[in-house]
Amino acid sequence: MKCTAGCDNVLVLSSGNEFVKGLIDNEGGIRVLVRVVDPKSWYSSKAREKSMRALMVLCSDSVGYMNSLKNYGFMDHILYLLHNGEVSVQESALMAASWLSATSDESKKAMGDAGYIAELDRFLDAKSFEAREIAAETLQRLLIVPRSQKRFVQTDQNVNLLLQMIDPEEGNSGNRKVLLSIIMSLTFYHEGGKKILSSGYMKTIEKLAEDQVLDAKKIIRNLSSSRIQSIIRGISHS
Repeated sequence: MKCTAGCDNVLVLSSGNEFVKGLIDNEGGIRVLVRVVDPKSWYSSKAREKSMRALMVLCSDSVGYMNSLKNYGFMDHILYLLHNGEVSVQESALMAASWLSATSDESKKAMGDAGYIAELDRFLDAKSFEAREIAAETLQRLLIVPRSQKRFVQTDQNVNLLLQMIDPEEGNSGNRKVLLSIIMSLTFYHEGGKKILSSGYMKTIEKLAEDQVLDAKKIIRNLSSSRIQSIIRGISHS
């Protein structure tokens, strides 16, 4: 209870000016809050959720504070909680992952290397629409990184799930635009285009294109261009 109240106080203080944030950091506030988030600690789920929120407010717009988070293992804790936490903690961890993915290109690369993509992929068909939406938007940011795209398409199931989720019959029209944007980014990677073409879901994309869904039309155009380039390369090497 004491820790929960303390997290509330830090949350209020950290929403103030940079001087106050600096005082919190100098007094070891970031280290203490990350310790609360640590899955190996004895703190309650409620305390972990509030600590995550406080850290997101405290460390926004500051490279120095983000370095502190990295050094104290915050990213590893969030990844663990995404997979093993209680439902409410998982939701908070998902919001923290989304926040991390928007902080810098270095964070995107580190998250992709750490294994966040596989965890986010699991949330694409979560019961909660909000969870699906946050997961899709976070995944979209991570897949900007070429090596993360490569890692993602190595597993057929990842690509198939994306394509399955854009099917109008699945009822996910709310986050379909984000999912289509992810699929479109994969068409710029040769192996990604091949996986999409051989997935068996092309009719879904073609149907959306016929319905004048702009991103679906772009995907087909990119894939057609990629096919032509492959044919030309094959002729030139024969």
